[in-house]
Amino acid sequence: MDLAAPLSVIGFCDGYQRGHVRGWAWYPNRPHESVVVEILIDGVAVVESVACIARPDLKTAGIGQGRHAFAIPLELPRDAPPVMHVEVRTKGGELLSGGAFDIATSDDDREAEARLRSTAYLESVFGPLGGQDAPPPPRVAAPAPKLHFILYSATAASGDVPNALGAPEYSYFFVMREFREVLRRLGVVHMVRDPAREVDAIYDACAARGETCLYLSFAPPHHTVLGLRAPTIPVIAWEYSSIPDQEWDGNPRNDWRFVLRQTGRAITISGFAARVIRDAMGPHFPAIGIPTPVWDRLAAMRARIPRRPGGAPVSLSLDGFVWDSRTASFSLGMDLPPLPRLPAKPKPVALPVRGFRIALALAEPAAPPAPEPAPEPAPEPRPPLVLLQRPEGAISLRGRLRLTAVLAVLGYQSLLRPVLPRIITAPLSMAGRLARRTRRGRSAPVPPPEEPVAPPPEFLAPFPDAIRALPGPPDPAQLPPPTLAEPFPALPAPAPPPPRASVTLDGVVFANVLAPKDGRKNWQDLAVAFTDAFRDTPDATLVLKMIGADPAYWWWEFHDLISRVKPFSCRIVVLHGYLDDANYQALIGATHFVTNTSLAEGQCLPLVEFMSGRRPAIAPLHTAMLDYITPDNALIVASEIEFCSWPHDPRNHLLTTRHRIEYPSLIAALREAWQIATEDPARWDAMAEDAAASMQRYCGDETVAADLGDMLSLDEALLEQAGLVASMADAA
Repeated sequence: MDLAAPLSVIGFCDGYQRGHVRGWAWYPNRPHESVVVEILIDGVAVVESVACIARPDLKTAGIGQGRHAFAIPLELPRDAPPVMHVEVRTKGGELLSGGAFDIATSDDDREAEARLRSTAYLESVFGPLGGQDAPPPPRVAAPAPKLHFILYSATAASGDVPNALGAPEYSYFFVMREFREVLRRLGVVHMVRDPAREVDAIYDACAARGETCLYLSFAPPHHTVLGLRAPTIPVIAWEYSSIPDQEWDGNPRNDWRFVLRQTGRAITISGFAARVIRDAMGPHFPAIGIPTPVWDRLAAMRARIPRRPGGAPVSLSLDGFVWDSRTASFSLGMDLPPLPRLPAKPKPVALPVRGFRIALALAEPAAPPAPEPAPEPAPEPRPPLVLLQRPEGAISLRGRLRLTAVLAVLGYQSLLRPVLPRIITAPLSMAGRLARRTRRGRSAPVPPPEEPVAPPPEFLAPFPDAIRALPGPPDPAQLPPPTLAEPFPALPAPAPPPPRASVTLDGVVFANVLAPKDGRKNWQDLAVAFTDAFRDTPDATLVLKMIGADPAYWWWEFHDLISRVKPFSCRIVVLHGYLDDANYQALIGATHFVTNTSLAEGQCLPLVEFMSGRRPAIAPLHTAMLDYITPDNALIVASEIEFCSWPHDPRNHLLTTRHRIEYPSLIAALREAWQIATEDPARWDAMAEDAAASMQRYCGDETVAADLGDMLSLDEALLEQAGLVASMADAA
């Protein structure tokens, strides 16, 4: 391979077929490098992609490994001229053979294209290319091909959803769970844990039966698996003003444009994120905002929630604990209280087996009451300290160092890493991975044990009385064989279930459900502003429902804030633990206004759920909330733009923006909400009705199905059959 030789490309453009420009391109002198192809319409570059799709005919012809095809989506604008001239070439380079042609955009051509899309919905972009399009078949009442959807979420694959709450990508699991219910009405849903190994196997089996299969990756683009035969569409939650468009750590996937060029399309869960992607990829890039379908799943909840919060107090219970300002003691300058005692976690119990200790995770039993302490006996004199001689079988210096290193790593992982900024933890994690790979790569044989060497007599002579030879361990060959009765003691009884915490809510209730581990949620401003707005209003209650397993993410910071504000009469209740469905619905029923003070939102499912339960909101108007927050269903909190970094960028460069809450506007919105709830019930009812109606329009199954049909070229008859859209007769 001559890297100094100029790049020359060979390839062919098959033309514009069914909404895609198809063809292949290859560098003969760099056979393993993919070609970047761009499309120009009337001389203006509109979209680009990487020629990396597998085609069996290319591999048979000896064109590299066969992964050099492209299928670039190209949507024709409604205001396009009757004829558009298209050129397909390498980026900034030469024109491909067959890469100059015209596309007619008359109404007849559009109708023909629509018929082709409806009969070939969800056609795999990785299928056979080239040739002439067959004429569209007549519309007959024939069964549609079976659809298969492959879904993946890293949080679901890990099986550790509780501990993932609040992590940078935890919300993808809940988004996938809601989409799964709609997709099951359209076809067969397959859940996978390892996309690189499982997706193509499912896709090949479906293709062999002539069935259509699509892979939806509910993950950010830098975690989306590429190079699959199955057509891949990333489903993205994003809340910042720009997508990552730079490469770092030597990983091209960190530049999301690299991934999106290969997938060719994207689904976002907000219109804001779709616009941000089109700003980076070009105005013709097929990115569509489809909200998480929540409305229809909450129909039963709405039937049980009162239309208006009643005057009677509402009691809640949860598996966890409650902090209540009415009963807690706090004052300026007080020592921060310790974390409350949580339910006991499994505790390792060591069982000896032939010289080893096996740790089993068992529930710690409830501790019996401590007996009266007995008088301590007189301490025995300590044995002389051994300084020079290491008895046979004792831990060597190297072993002690290894043990110290293990304990240091465990201490860092459990205590320091959760609270340190990512700019510090990311390099340390990378160094640890490199060290583990280095250790795995070593294959030197283990040397035989050396014979013990007696210390020189001149070192022992001065201390004959101070050196005590401790007995060494017994010879393993002389130990009796293990039995089932001796090495395994009786297991302790499991701990009883912890008592449930309870609280009673009354007055005018403001609620916020958030993950304190997620720094975007900005609960600190809400807590301080609430005490400022209702300092002399004991009938105002703020409920903060904290999501996540570890209260350390909010406990000390919350007490530090509360102890430094002026004395207040309003009430703050913090719920930490699991709320089952009945108690979560009771919380929505007791709430007068749901609140949000986030700096940026990908969608905010708790806010959507409360508004679907007919509760108006107090929220800013930015990012994903632009899709559903209006002055008719919410009190708007003003915000202003500030620079920040992408959440997964360890460099912490200020390359994007978020929205800082304006404190006076937040206080004014809280006070206005109090006035509406206590003095203007008609306005509250109007805002509540509009909240429910806007949620039905925004995230109902019918709305989501229509958007999916446009994105995936689904036949309208299929959507009617699944009950996701109204039939033409019903519409008439």
